Amino acid sequence: MIEVVAHRGAGQRHVLPHAPPENTAEAVAFAWAQGARAAEVDVQLTRDGAVVCFHDQRTARTSDVDRAVRESTLAELQALDVGLWKGQPGLRVPLLSDVLAAVPAHARLYIELKFPPAIVSPLAEVLAGLDPGRFPLITFGLDTAVAAKEALPEHDVLLLLEFAADYPAGRWIARAHQGPDWAPTTLPGDVDSVLRWVQERGLDGIDSSFVMPPSLPRRLAEADLRCAVWTVNDVAMARELVAQGVPVITTDREAELRAGLGGCDAG
Repeated sequence: MIEVVAHRGAGQRHVLPHAPPENTAEAVAFAWAQGARAAEVDVQLTRDGAVVCFHDQRTARTSDVDRAVRESTLAELQALDVGLWKGQPGLRVPLLSDVLAAVPAHARLYIELKFPPAIVSPLAEVLAGLDPGRFPLITFGLDTAVAAKEALPEHDVLLLLEFAADYPAGRWIARAHQGPDWAPTTLPGDVDSVLRWVQERGLDGIDSSFVMPPSLPRRLAEADLRCAVWTVNDVAMARELVAQGVPVITTDREAELRAGLGGCDAG
């Protein structure tokens, strides 16, 4: 069966206007209440070493104050109102540990590391004692992915990539990040090069943009690597991806896609 993953829990502003705001404990609880069996959150490290759920590097888009997340303490971040922007005042930035504690026994939570490798050691402490099969790790950070796999070998670690066609050169490129400042970087986007990069570093697969080399899902399956795709909000497109062999799809419309893909098997 296809695994449909609720993006940021739920609650992107223009997709599900009624849902709690993204990356809050309430948003993830909303996904579980809707029947989701998998959800995703983004995590960052505060200045004082706490692992919190937050997407952007700065807080301006989803709070009432503009702060740099990594330069703020946990107390400073939790003083922000991250619900007001969506008409649900009073919501706070959650600790990852609090979100983990509420994951249903049947469900999985994908944890996206939006931070350089410094987050890996604190994250390992948060995940200690939990079933690694229920908490895959995903990240755009090339060095963060490698560090996560080294520190947490029992967890699946998937490299997030955004593919783009370089039409003048007649090739694909794959966008990612690297280094302490999360600098944008690119990899050769042909499937052979990408698979070689992932395999040489012992990673478990790729979580790709839905724009990707058409052979990627099949080649990942042949290499016994995991394949996931983000962020797909159209049922027809999701069905096309399933037909190509994609078994995991992240979406802002989890309940709708899950219903639309009911009974589908990947590839």
